[in-house]
Amino acid sequence: MKQGLSYGRITLSYEDDYLRTLPLFTFSPFRHNGRKILPQISDRDALLILKIRGEKKISFADAYVEAICRGTCHDEIGEGRALIRWLKKRKLMIEWKKSDFKVRPFFDGADDLFSDSEDAFDREHSFSISPVKVLGRTIKLYVEDEAMITLLQISYGEEEDFLSLIRRYVARRIQWELWRAPAPTFLDWVKVEGKRPVFQKGQLGFRPCLPSHEEG
Repeated sequence: MKQGLSYGRITLSYEDDYLRTLPLFTFSPFRHNGRKILPQISDRDALLILKIRGEKKISFADAYVEAICRGTCHDEIGEGRALIRWLKKRKLMIEWKKSDFKVRPFFDGADDLFSDSEDAFDREHSFSISPVKVLGRTIKLYVEDEAMITLLQISYGEEEDFLSLIRRYVARRIQWELWRAPAPTFLDWVKVEGKRPVFQKGQLGFRPCLPSHEEG
C-alpha cells in the first residue's frame, strides 16, 4: 500500500516497496567456531566481489572468516571493502555456490532478458533492460551496474514507469546524436528530470557476473 506527500512535482513516497528497501543480495548465514555468522555486505561491494578474478579460488565462508572474523580493518571500512582488499592482496577469487546468497525475488523469471548470443554488452553487465520501441526501432539500453543500483534506490521524485523513462531518454539520445551534441548518462538525465523510476516485473533482469557458480 502506497502513501505519499506531494510538493509540486516532487513526491516523497512511503511505500512497502521491497525493491527499494531490501538489498539485492541476501548472504546466507553460516557457522564458525559454534557461532552464527551473518555477512553484512552492501550491494555495491557485493557486485565488486562477484567480479573479482584471481589466480586461486577460495570458498566464500573461508574468505569471510579470514578477512572479517580474523581481521580488524572491517570496523573502519566495512565488511565488503575489507573482503575486497583481502582477496585482491592475495590474488584470490571466490568459488561461489548457489547456497552462498539469494537474489531479490523481484528478478525471478527475468532471465530471458539476457541475450543467448555472444553479446559482449550482456556479458559485461549484471542488469539487462527490456528492449523498447522508439521511432519504429527496437533498442536495448545498457546501464552500468553502479548506476543501476542507484536508480533502484532512488526514494524521491516524480514517479514514472521505468520503461517510459527509457523510451523518452532513447528518443532524446537519437535527437542529440543528430545534433552531434554531448549526451548525459541515463542516470544523470533521470536526476535532472527529477524522476523516481517505478519498476514492474519483467522490465529488468539481474544475473550476477560470476567467475564460477557451482551447485551447493
